[in-house]
Amino acid sequence: MSNTRYHANRMGPYTSVAFLRDFFILGSFVLQAYDLFASMRAEYRYIWRAPWTLVKCIYIFSRYFGLLSQLVVLVISASAHTPHIPIQTCQLFVMLQVLTFHFLLFALEVILDLRVYALYKKNYVIGFILVIFCTLENTLIAIFWGWYNPILRLPLSSSCVLVGHPHKAASVYANSTLFAHHFSIWCLTIMESWQYLSIRDASGNVLRLVYVLIRDGAFIFFTLTLTCLAALLYSFYVGSAAHVALPLLSCICSIGTCRLILNLQSIRTGSSLTDEVALASCFALTEVPPIEEPISTGSGFNTPALSHIELSPRPES
Repeated sequence: MSNTRYHANRMGPYTSVAFLRDFFILGSFVLQAYDLFASMRAEYRYIWRAPWTLVKCIYIFSRYFGLLSQLVVLVISASAHTPHIPIQTCQLFVMLQVLTFHFLLFALEVILDLRVYALYKKNYVIGFILVIFCTLENTLIAIFWGWYNPILRLPLSSSCVLVGHPHKAASVYANSTLFAHHFSIWCLTIMESWQYLSIRDASGNVLRLVYVLIRDGAFIFFTLTLTCLAALLYSFYVGSAAHVALPLLSCICSIGTCRLILNLQSIRTGSSLTDEVALASCFALTEVPPIEEPISTGSGFNTPALSHIELSPRPES
C-alpha cells in the first residue's frame, strides 16, 4: 500500500493550518512549563516531601508525562515541515497526541471522582454512579478512535494534519458521555457543598474549602466541555479540529489535575477553623498525606498543626 493514500488533500510542506497547530502545541507546552515553575514551591512542600500514594503518582504522571509528551510532540511537529516526511512519523505524531490527551483526561477524572466520593463521605452509591459514567465514557472514546476513526487509517496531509470529517455519530456519542460525566460531577459537587454555604469564617466569608471546590470544579467543567463542544461543531461544518483541540485539551487536563490536588492540599494544611478542618478531613482519600510540621505555641513547646486532627466518633465507655 503506497503512502500517497494517506496523504489526502496534499497541501504542501507548510500551511496556515500547520502553523496554527504548531502555535497551539508551543503555547500548550509553554503554559505547562510556566505552571510547573509557578507551583514548584507548593509541589515540593505538598508532593515531593509526602509519602507515596495513588494521588501523588497521579500528580507526577499528569505533571511530567504531560510536559514530556508535549515536548516530544513539539519536536515532531517541527520536523513535519520537511519534504517527504514518512507517513509512519505522521501516524506516530497523531497517535501520541490522542493517547496523551486520553491518559491525562482519565487521570483528571479519577481525581474529580475521588473528590466527589470523599465529599459524600465515601458513599458507595455515589461511587458506583461515578464508576459507571467513567467506564462508559472511556469505552465510547476507545470505540471512537479504535473503530470509527482508526489512527492508522486517518487521512493526513503532507504536514501531518488530519483532514476530512470524523464520524459524526461516533463523535456525538463520545462527547456526550464526556459532558454527562463532568456535568454529573459538577452537579453532585454543588448539591453537597450547598449545606456548607451557611458556614462563615471570622471575616464573614464562605469557607475557603467550599469556595475552592466550586471554583475548581467550575473551571474544569466549563473549559473542558466548551473546548470539546467547539471542536465538535468545527469538525461538523469545516473539518477535523484535532490539530488544535488535542494539545489544548491535554494542557487543560495536565494543569487541572495538578491544581486540583495542590489547592485542596493547601487548604487542609492551612485551615484553623473547626468546621473547615472537619470538612477537609473527608478529603484524605484525594490528597497526599500532609507532612508533620509542628507550629510554635509561644511557650517553648510545639503542637501539631490543626490540619492533622482527625475527627472520629467518641468511643463508647
